[in-house]
Amino acid sequence: MSTPKNLNAAAARILHLLTTRCETPSHLHQILAQLLIQNLRSDTTVAHRFITACHSLNLLSSAAFPLYINNRTTPHTFVCNTLLKAFSHSSAPQKSPIIYSHMHRNSISVNNYTFPFVLKALADLKLMKEGTSVHAQVTKLGFMNDVLCWKFFAEFVRCNWGYGIVWEAV
Repeated sequence: MSTPKNLNAAAARILHLLTTRCETPSHLHQILAQLLIQNLRSDTTVAHRFITACHSLNLLSSAAFPLYINNRTTPHTFVCNTLLKAFSHSSAPQKSPIIYSHMHRNSISVNNYTFPFVLKALADLKLMKEGTSVHAQVTKLGFMNDVLCWKFFAEFVRCNWGYGIVWEAV
């Protein structure tokens, strides 16, 4: 197993467990307990692997969401983006707008990786008003020139209004 050199021994052990032995919800809950005991919630590498394991076991809502969103710590942008991606591809895309709102309330910076997954979830949920608000943020922050943001915005518009509106907007 190769781990980044800056990880401490506890983080390296958690990463090893997440990548080699996390096959059941019981395993995941044991790893979650260790994450909390070792206070590794803010380690972005561990968080990414934990969220990925939660997604593969269909436990995003019960394990990852409360750990990173419903507690007093403020997660890193990378962790929030990982959660956004996982939820936008899950059976619970309604959590993505909640995470996005959490980012704004807690002054967690957004980037060009944030918006595509929020827009995907909003398109799946057919939430036009919220999508328009996110589009305003994308435009305000200057991300409309980003190919990935534009692609997902076009998909959002297509899903909610049809192709004609996209081309009229261009």
